[in-house]
Amino acid sequence: MLATGQQRQGKHKTYALHFEGTILMPEALCIGELLIDFVSTTPDVTLAEAPGFVKAPGGAPANVAVGLAKLGVDAGFIGKVGADAFGDFLRETLQQNSVDTAHLIAGETSRTTLAFVATRSDGLKDITFYRHPGADIQLSSDEIDTGYVQSAKLFHYGSVSLSHSPSREATLHAIRSAKAGGARLSYDPNLRLMLWDNAKDAKRWIWEVMPYADVVKISDEEWEFVTGDADLE
Repeated sequence: MLATGQQRQGKHKTYALHFEGTILMPEALCIGELLIDFVSTTPDVTLAEAPGFVKAPGGAPANVAVGLAKLGVDAGFIGKVGADAFGDFLRETLQQNSVDTAHLIAGETSRTTLAFVATRSDGLKDITFYRHPGADIQLSSDEIDTGYVQSAKLFHYGSVSLSHSPSREATLHAIRSAKAGGARLSYDPNLRLMLWDNAKDAKRWIWEVMPYADVVKISDEEWEFVTGDADLE
Protein backbone atom coordinates (compact mmCIF):
# COMPACT_ATOMS: atom_id res chain seq x y z
CA MET A 1 0.00 0.00 0.00
CA LEU A 2 1.22 3.47 -0.80
CA ALA A 3 0.13 6.75 0.68
CA THR A 4 -1.00 8.90 -2.21
CA GLY A 5 -2.42 12.36 -2.22
CA GLN A 6 -2.67 15.03 0.42
CA GLN A 7 -5.48 17.53 0.30
CA ARG A 8 -6.74 20.39 2.39
CA GLN A 9 -10.36 20.62 3.44
CA GLY A 10 -11.12 23.73 5.44
CA LYS A 11 -8.75 23.88 8.42
CA HIS A 12 -7.56 20.29 8.42
CA LYS A 13 -5.67 17.89 6.21
CA THR A 14 -6.81 14.45 5.09
CA TYR A 15 -4.76 11.65 3.63
CA ALA A 16 -5.79 8.51 1.76
CA LEU A 17 -4.23 5.11 1.26
CA HIS A 18 -4.64 3.52 -2.16
CA PHE A 19 -4.00 -0.02 -3.34
CA GLU A 20 -3.57 -0.60 -7.06
CA GLY A 21 -5.39 2.63 -7.82
CA THR A 22 -8.43 1.85 -5.66
CA ILE A 23 -9.21 3.61 -2.39
CA LEU A 24 -9.00 1.10 0.45
CA MET A 25 -12.26 0.52 2.35
CA PRO A 26 -11.19 -1.34 5.50
CA GLU A 27 -13.29 -4.17 6.87
CA ALA A 28 -12.52 -3.07 10.45
CA LEU A 29 -12.61 0.50 11.76
CA CYS A 30 -11.59 1.93 15.12
CA ILE A 31 -12.51 5.40 16.40
CA GLY A 32 -11.13 7.36 19.33
CA GLU A 33 -8.01 8.80 20.86
CA LEU A 34 -4.56 8.76 19.30
CA LEU A 35 -1.86 10.38 21.39
CA ILE A 36 1.76 10.44 22.46
CA ASP A 37 2.80 8.57 25.61
CA PHE A 38 5.98 9.87 27.21
CA VAL A 39 7.07 6.88 29.29
CA SER A 40 9.53 7.18 32.16
CA THR A 41 12.98 5.81 31.35
CA THR A 42 13.27 4.53 34.93
CA PRO A 43 10.89 1.94 36.43
CA ASP A 44 9.15 2.20 39.79
CA VAL A 45 9.24 5.98 40.14
CA THR A 46 6.64 8.72 40.26
CA LEU A 47 6.37 11.28 37.48
CA ALA A 48 8.07 13.81 39.74
CA GLU A 49 11.00 11.42 40.27
CA ALA A 50 11.37 10.32 36.63
CA PRO A 51 14.71 11.50 35.19
CA GLY A 52 13.56 11.33 31.58
CA PHE A 53 10.93 10.04 29.18
CA VAL A 54 10.78 8.10 25.91
CA LYS A 55 8.22 8.98 23.23
CA ALA A 56 5.78 6.24 22.20
CA PRO A 57 2.52 6.10 20.21
CA GLY A 58 -0.57 5.59 22.36
CA GLY A 59 -4.35 5.43 22.41
CA ALA A 60 -6.36 2.26 23.07
CA PRO A 61 -8.51 2.30 19.89
CA ALA A 62 -5.43 2.93 17.76
CA ASN A 63 -3.71 -0.01 19.44
CA VAL A 64 -6.65 -2.20 18.44
CA ALA A 65 -6.38 -1.01 14.82
CA VAL A 66 -2.68 -1.89 14.75
CA GLY A 67 -3.33 -5.26 16.37
CA LEU A 68 -5.98 -6.12 13.79
CA ALA A 69 -3.67 -5.08 10.94
CA LYS A 70 -0.92 -7.32 12.34
CA LEU A 71 -3.41 -10.20 12.23
CA GLY A 72 -3.99 -9.56 8.53
CA VAL A 73 -7.24 -7.61 8.82
CA ASP A 74 -7.72 -4.52 6.64
CA ALA A 75 -8.06 -1.92 9.39
CA GLY A 76 -8.64 1.82 9.45
CA PHE A 77 -8.58 4.49 12.14
CA ILE A 78 -10.88 7.49 12.61
CA GLY A 79 -9.68 10.30 14.84
CA LYS A 80 -7.92 13.62 15.12
CA VAL A 81 -4.38 14.75 15.87
CA GLY A 82 -2.75 18.15 15.73
CA ALA A 83 -1.12 19.50 12.59
CA ASP A 84 2.22 19.18 14.35
CA ALA A 85 5.28 16.94 14.53
CA PHE A 86 3.65 14.56 17.02
CA GLY A 87 0.60 14.18 14.79
CA ASP A 88 2.85 13.43 11.82
CA PHE A 89 4.68 10.80 13.88
CA LEU A 90 1.42 9.10 14.86
CA ARG A 91 0.11 9.10 11.30
CA GLU A 92 3.34 7.60 10.01
CA THR A 93 3.27 4.96 12.76
CA LEU A 94 -0.22 3.83 11.74
CA GLN A 95 0.71 3.78 8.07
CA GLN A 96 3.87 1.77 8.79
CA ASN A 97 1.61 -0.77 10.49
CA SER A 98 -0.74 -0.95 7.46
CA VAL A 99 -3.60 0.98 9.11
CA ASP A 100 -5.64 3.20 6.79
CA THR A 101 -5.38 6.87 7.82
CA ALA A 102 -7.71 8.35 5.21
CA HIS A 103 -9.95 9.58 8.03
CA LEU A 104 -7.31 10.63 10.52
CA ILE A 105 -7.75 14.41 10.60
CA ALA A 106 -4.91 16.86 11.28
CA GLY A 107 -6.53 19.82 13.03
CA GLU A 108 -4.83 23.20 13.04
CA THR A 109 -6.59 24.68 16.09
CA SER A 110 -5.29 22.30 18.79
CA ARG A 111 -2.22 20.21 19.52
CA THR A 112 -1.80 16.45 19.61
CA THR A 113 -2.74 15.09 23.03
CA LEU A 114 0.18 14.07 25.28
CA ALA A 115 0.38 11.77 28.30
CA PHE A 116 3.28 11.34 30.72
CA VAL A 117 3.44 7.88 32.27
CA ALA A 118 5.44 6.29 35.09
CA THR A 119 4.78 2.68 36.16
CA ARG A 120 5.22 1.53 39.76
CA SER A 121 6.39 -1.91 40.84
CA ASP A 122 2.83 -2.82 41.91
CA GLY A 123 1.65 -2.25 38.33
CA LEU A 124 -0.21 0.99 39.02
CA LYS A 125 0.55 3.94 36.77
CA ASP A 126 1.18 7.59 37.55
CA ILE A 127 -0.31 9.44 34.56
CA THR A 128 -0.75 13.10 33.64
CA PHE A 129 -2.53 14.13 30.43
CA TYR A 130 -1.97 17.36 28.50
CA ARG A 131 -5.34 17.80 26.82
CA HIS A 132 -6.81 21.29 27.35
CA PRO A 133 -8.18 20.68 24.82
CA GLY A 134 -6.25 18.10 22.84
CA ALA A 135 -6.88 17.47 19.17
CA ASP A 136 -8.47 14.07 19.86
CA ILE A 137 -11.57 15.64 21.43
CA GLN A 138 -11.95 18.18 18.61
CA LEU A 139 -13.21 15.58 16.09
CA SER A 140 -16.64 16.76 14.93
CA SER A 141 -19.66 14.98 13.48
CA ASP A 142 -19.25 16.64 10.09
CA GLU A 143 -15.80 15.05 9.85
CA ILE A 144 -17.31 11.55 10.02
CA ASP A 145 -17.78 9.96 6.60
CA THR A 146 -20.93 7.88 7.04
CA GLY A 147 -20.27 5.85 3.89
CA TYR A 148 -16.77 4.97 5.10
CA VAL A 149 -18.12 3.91 8.50
CA GLN A 150 -20.92 1.83 7.01
CA SER A 151 -18.50 -0.03 4.76
CA ALA A 152 -16.98 -1.72 7.82
CA LYS A 153 -17.86 -5.21 9.01
CA LEU A 154 -16.36 -4.55 12.45
CA PHE A 155 -16.45 -1.24 14.32
CA HIS A 156 -14.53 -0.70 17.57
CA TYR A 157 -14.87 2.22 19.98
CA GLY A 158 -13.97 3.28 23.51
CA SER A 159 -15.24 5.90 25.95
CA VAL A 160 -12.39 8.42 26.07
CA SER A 161 -13.70 10.21 22.97
CA LEU A 162 -17.06 10.58 24.75
CA SER A 163 -15.59 12.67 27.57
CA HIS A 164 -16.03 16.03 25.82
CA SER A 165 -17.75 17.68 22.88
CA PRO A 166 -17.49 17.75 19.91
CA SER A 167 -15.84 14.30 19.82
CA ARG A 168 -18.71 12.92 21.94
CA GLU A 169 -21.25 13.72 19.25
CA ALA A 170 -18.89 12.54 16.50
CA THR A 171 -18.38 9.20 18.25
CA LEU A 172 -22.11 8.71 18.84
CA HIS A 173 -22.81 9.50 15.19
CA ALA A 174 -20.20 6.99 14.04
CA ILE A 175 -21.46 4.28 16.42
CA ARG A 176 -25.04 4.68 15.24
CA SER A 177 -23.97 4.76 11.60
CA ALA A 178 -21.92 1.57 11.99
CA LYS A 179 -24.85 -0.17 13.69
CA ALA A 180 -27.24 0.95 10.96
CA GLY A 181 -24.78 -0.33 8.36
CA GLY A 182 -24.83 -3.83 9.82
CA ALA A 183 -21.37 -3.88 11.38
CA ARG A 184 -20.53 -5.92 14.44
CA LEU A 185 -19.53 -3.50 17.22
CA SER A 186 -16.95 -3.97 19.96
CA TYR A 187 -16.50 -1.66 22.94
CA ASP A 188 -13.73 -1.07 25.46
CA PRO A 189 -14.95 1.32 28.22
CA ASN A 190 -11.31 1.97 29.22
CA LEU A 191 -12.22 4.04 32.29
CA ARG A 192 -9.97 7.10 32.69
CA LEU A 193 -11.74 9.30 35.22
CA MET A 194 -9.05 12.00 35.13
CA LEU A 195 -10.11 12.79 31.55
CA TRP A 196 -13.73 13.53 32.48
CA ASP A 197 -15.14 16.67 34.09
CA ASN A 198 -16.87 14.55 36.73
CA ALA A 199 -17.75 10.94 37.57
CA LYS A 200 -21.45 11.49 36.87
CA ASP A 201 -20.80 12.34 33.22
CA ALA A 202 -18.38 9.43 32.88
CA LYS A 203 -20.93 6.95 34.23
CA ARG A 204 -23.70 8.32 32.02
CA TRP A 205 -21.84 8.23 28.72
CA ILE A 206 -19.89 5.02 29.32
CA TRP A 207 -23.23 3.29 29.95
CA GLU A 208 -25.04 5.15 27.14
CA VAL A 209 -23.08 3.41 24.38
CA MET A 210 -23.01 -0.05 25.98
CA PRO A 211 -26.22 -1.34 24.31
CA TYR A 212 -24.83 -0.75 20.81
CA ALA A 213 -21.99 -3.24 21.37
CA ASP A 214 -22.05 -6.90 20.40
CA VAL A 215 -18.80 -7.50 22.30
CA VAL A 216 -17.69 -5.58 25.42
CA LYS A 217 -14.25 -5.77 27.02
CA ILE A 218 -14.80 -4.59 30.58
CA SER A 219 -12.93 -4.95 33.85
CA ASP A 220 -14.45 -5.66 37.27
CA GLU A 221 -13.65 -2.08 38.29
CA GLU A 222 -15.36 -0.61 35.22
CA TRP A 223 -18.46 -2.78 35.63
CA GLU A 224 -18.84 -1.77 39.27
CA PHE A 225 -18.37 1.90 38.34
CA VAL A 226 -21.13 2.01 35.74
CA THR A 227 -23.62 -0.36 37.44
CA GLY A 228 -22.86 -0.05 41.15
CA ASP A 229 -22.73 -3.86 41.28
CA ALA A 230 -19.47 -5.73 41.81
CA ASP A 231 -20.95 -8.99 40.49
CA LEU A 232 -20.30 -9.40 36.75
CA GLU A 233 -22.67 -12.39 36.67
